[in-house]
Amino acid sequence: MSYEIKVYHSPMYELLCSFLIYSTRKWTENLDWSNEWLDEVTQQLDPDLVQRIEKIHTWELTDYDILYLWTVLRDPYTDVESCLTYLEETPMEELYEIALPYITDVTLSEATRIRDGYIPLLRAWNTQYFVGIEHTLIPLLEEDAAEKRLLSSKMEPQDLVEYATNGVVIEPHEDIHTIVIMPMIHCRPVNYYSRYQGMFIIQYAIDIPETNEDQVPTGLTRFTRALSDEKRLRILRYLAHDLRTTSDIANMMQMTPEAVSSNIRTLRAAGLLRTHLNDSNERFSIRLDGVAEMQLFLESYLRL
Repeated sequence: MSYEIKVYHSPMYELLCSFLIYSTRKWTENLDWSNEWLDEVTQQLDPDLVQRIEKIHTWELTDYDILYLWTVLRDPYTDVESCLTYLEETPMEELYEIALPYITDVTLSEATRIRDGYIPLLRAWNTQYFVGIEHTLIPLLEEDAAEKRLLSSKMEPQDLVEYATNGVVIEPHEDIHTIVIMPMIHCRPVNYYSRYQGMFIIQYAIDIPETNEDQVPTGLTRFTRALSDEKRLRILRYLAHDLRTTSDIANMMQMTPEAVSSNIRTLRAAGLLRTHLNDSNERFSIRLDGVAEMQLFLESYLRL
């Protein structure tokens, strides 16, 4: 039995994505905008807001699972203002009941902390940062989401997920009934996904169009970076014939799991790996389509 694919887009999802990156500093070494973006935004924000955000720096990344869930279930195509107002004004017990079927281990006190801790910061973040760039990003998100909706009538759900995410594989399973995919820009080229009871929400990265034909394409630089390290080449060869976990790779390479994860993110960003998400442990394999795309990027840039 296959799962249902839903393709959503909303400025609220991009707002959450941008705030997640800024507040957690996750994966910045793998992101296109990297630390330069962090520094630029810090200069743009009021010092008081910067300090308030720094206080939640160590909060759990899984907090965002609930924020995304509340947003999607309320209105998949919501605007920022109405969504923030809804989260501010809805009784906490109601928000908790909405989340409970999908996140069974959350407590009312945890849900309250998330709502009361994040929503004021998200409103300030929207005012001081996001509202100034929203108009440039939303048309790109709308265009990509429209393309994926069109493809959803022509492709198998599993194939569409892998195509949109550049390598995420979720095989049909009786415990999975819905996968929500949504384009985003701030996290590119990293995908961000949340796992729930019976459902996944996946934000997949899309690129900003490049207008300078003489500039090395971003996709090509991701490939060259991924293949410039001997360890990553050895990891690719190890993954060429079987599914492997991070622990498997760490044992084979005699590396720490943290070091393996960093190299895996670089390979995933280049589209060279498939990430299998059906069980609790991520498993990885080589993505042959990514290897073929690398040649196309190079030939296109060299004008062969």
